[in-house]
Amino acid sequence: RDGSLMPVEGDDDLPSGCFRPAAWGDGFVAAPRQNERSAGAAALWTSETGGEWVPDPIQPPDSCSPVSLAVSGDTIHLTAADGTQCCRGADLTWLVRDEPRRSCYLTAGGAGILAYPVDFRYDRALLSCDGLHWSEIQIPGTQPYPMLAVLDDGLLALAVHDDPDSSSQIRIWRGIPGSA
Repeated sequence: RDGSLMPVEGDDDLPSGCFRPAAWGDGFVAAPRQNERSAGAAALWTSETGGEWVPDPIQPPDSCSPVSLAVSGDTIHLTAADGTQCCRGADLTWLVRDEPRRSCYLTAGGAGILAYPVDFRYDRALLSCDGLHWSEIQIPGTQPYPMLAVLDDGLLALAVHDDPDSSSQIRIWRGIPGSA
């Protein structure tokens, strides 16, 4: 198309504040941050085109009010402020994990979902292909903090190298999930 931006239309109860859409299925999904939702407002919104947003017909349980949302394939994964984790597939009911973990940020791609602490100071993260089973992975280049991306077939880590005598100030690592 020509790159023109069109107004978003829909019900009067559109998501407000910070919500970051993610591609999901044949459309998009978004979750406004818990502290930016009004009481009774939808926790999860969907859109076929990105131009009109409606509350998702399968809302997560109240315990899953999202702080962080990630999508990998057909899996939606939410982490609430208290660490409660919930996930579901395209047409499935929500699964709530029994063991909450500390709040974390999520990023996702075709290779899975990556969870890391909110303080950005970490040398380990958690990786999951399905949002239910997690493996700890070591993060290289932790200073000042790594930037992580989940690709279709692997992981990418980027960090600034502190050695001023080095010819390269930026270090890049690539990993394949499941490889040694």
